[in-house]
Amino acid sequence: MPHAALIGSSAGSGLAVDYALAHPEQVDSLVLVGPWVSGFEPSFGFILRGLKLLALFRLGAVDLAVRDPYILTRGAADDRRRVAALLRAHPGNVAAGMNERSPRAAQPLLGRIMAPTLILTGQVDIGDVQRQAAALEAAIPGARRIVVPDSGHLMYLERPAAFVDQVAAFIDATPVLR
Repeated sequence: MPHAALIGSSAGSGLAVDYALAHPEQVDSLVLVGPWVSGFEPSFGFILRGLKLLALFRLGAVDLAVRDPYILTRGAADDRRRVAALLRAHPGNVAAGMNERSPRAAQPLLGRIMAPTLILTGQVDIGDVQRQAAALEAAIPGARRIVVPDSGHLMYLERPAAFVDQVAAFIDATPVLR
């Protein structure tokens, strides 16, 4: 496929950014959801939270781990059960990207991204992600950030219609450069 719109969620946003930097001619647009991109320093609280979640997953306490207040909003009990079931069915997804490292830090190179970029964050997502999304918006030329109300890090599970509406409107309005 010579051209594509790339959509990356969480650390997948980092992969999408890395690809856009390495192959700018192939990226028609970029959607970064609850982004985590290489080169940004996590807060101590973010690191602690990650270690706690990893420990809970390793102990098999998936139901406790999905109570994390940033993943989904407080009232999303059905979505929490769904996420827990998905993680039990696919436990390798929990630490899948932990050994992967970007070949270089993307953060200082963000100004080189010329693809139209949409950045989506959930209203209750953790502060580190919110700050990184704001920094990405400032660093990527023409990037636009939208905070999706009543949603957490997994907004596409919690608010799928709002997520699809935002992404579809962005991609439909983005000219394909060939």
